[in-house]
Amino acid sequence: MGFSTRMAVAVHAIGYLAFQEDRPCTSEEIAWSVDTHQVAIRRLLARLRSAGIVGSQAGPGGGWHLARPVTEITLGAVFRAVEGDPLFALPAHSARDGCEVGSVVGNVLRSRFAAAESALLDHLDRQTMVDLIVDVAVLMGPSPVNFPCDRFYEITADASAPRSKDRHDWLTDRDEAMAPVRTAPSRD
Repeated sequence: MGFSTRMAVAVHAIGYLAFQEDRPCTSEEIAWSVDTHQVAIRRLLARLRSAGIVGSQAGPGGGWHLARPVTEITLGAVFRAVEGDPLFALPAHSARDGCEVGSVVGNVLRSRFAAAESALLDHLDRQTMVDLIVDVAVLMGPSPVNFPCDRFYEITADASAPRSKDRHDWLTDRDEAMAPVRTAPSRD
């Protein structure tokens, strides 16, 4: 049994959008960042859009954007949007007739599984995307190459740390790296 990667991919996509400073991004661009197929990103972003976490605009200059500030996006909301199934599943059929254990184990497990899932969701509801972004920034260091979005500098403790590149250089490098992705026709 394996767990879905939808939550991790969704958090990556939301984080990527947060760093774009309100610039709409195509699904191709986000897929490039996540290193997955654009169709998978579109499906995931559609779930996030239904939950009011991201929005999209069709046409030239359109794309995906955050629908609300990262300070208001909880990991619990992201999880609920992209992971539709319960974390723990029970068999669809009951146990063999006449088995004493099988006749009750489902009820016992159901309550334990519900408690575990509730604890996880409670924890995720206390974490926002900005909490993750700050943690990522700390691990990446203070350089705008790694942490380009000015509005997040005020959140980090060391916003005035020396920077290895200025913001303009980082944006130029990013735009040059993304040029092949941006010139591809958008299907958003």
